[in-house]
Amino acid sequence: MRWVLRAGALEIAVLGFGCATVQSIQAECENRHPDFVDMVECLKQEAAAGSLGQSRDARTYLAHADTLAHRAKAGEITHRDARAALREMYVKIAQTQAAQAALPRADSAPPRRPMICVPRGSGVSCF
Repeated sequence: MRWVLRAGALEIAVLGFGCATVQSIQAECENRHPDFVDMVECLKQEAAAGSLGQSRDARTYLAHADTLAHRAKAGEITHRDARAALREMYVKIAQTQAAQAALPRADSAPPRRPMICVPRGSGVSCF
């Protein structure tokens, strides 16, 4: 299951989730802190240091991670379930960002239609 988390993290990093890749920061925190609550504290410290950027998605992700850490610490959910829920948040953010990136922008030029050109006399007419 860990590879799914990593894949989601990579998608988010590619889509501009933060300054450094979320994947690398998450992996570093997981390696240093196998306990979920400690790992979330590490993520929060990295965010405070500016490593995760200040995007709305980064703040949403960290708030969700913090809520899950509190719930895990209180015994409401297992650490494994907290990791799974955080993985789901990764996927949701990545999907939202991908959908937003795919939408046409209001300020972009309309799509160009192919031109059809035909010879006319000594010239060419295109329409």
